[in-house]
Amino acid sequence: GRPMSAKQTVGELHGVITQETPERQALAAVDDGRSPITSLIQMAIAKMDGPNGPAIVDTLRGLYDLHREELKRQAEMAFFDAFAQFKRRVRPIYKNETSKKTDGPSGAKFNYRYASLDHIASEVDPILSDVGLSYSWDTAVDNAKMKTTCILRHSGGHSITSSFECPISSNLPIGDQQKYGAVGKYGQRYSLVQVLGL
Repeated sequence: GRPMSAKQTVGELHGVITQETPERQALAAVDDGRSPITSLIQMAIAKMDGPNGPAIVDTLRGLYDLHREELKRQAEMAFFDAFAQFKRRVRPIYKNETSKKTDGPSGAKFNYRYASLDHIASEVDPILSDVGLSYSWDTAVDNAKMKTTCILRHSGGHSITSSFECPISSNLPIGDQQKYGAVGKYGQRYSLVQVLGL
């Protein structure tokens, strides 16, 4: 297609910065709205028909990149501050469930205790919500293994992840759908514990 004019290019930059996109809404939590980049772009649009139009575009592209980097840095700082608040407030999570396990080589059976996913969630969710954090999972299956990734997000836009991979055993005396469900729950529990540092 035809290349955009300098005025069209700056107009596009202005739209990206000012429109209500999900990214912009997320960054609004850490952007005080007084960044000089917006007013500079507005001034440039009014002067794009002048002889310095192309030079203004190049300068604004550099300023826009700097602006995005600063917003990214602020989002990271807001995330780490919220995570520190969470770690100060969260209590040790007791192990509320008991399960039986068989040792492979010896065949010995023993009981072990663990914290269920629902119990962990009941302890951490209210605190995470208070400090602007939330989590979700992505799951991928490959070569009879399930990889579960927990994504911890802050309302300011920054996120971190932790993954847990587990084989889908063919020896379990349950149906295939139940196997996937059981392994998925296991992966969700471990990846959540990992990403929260519990």
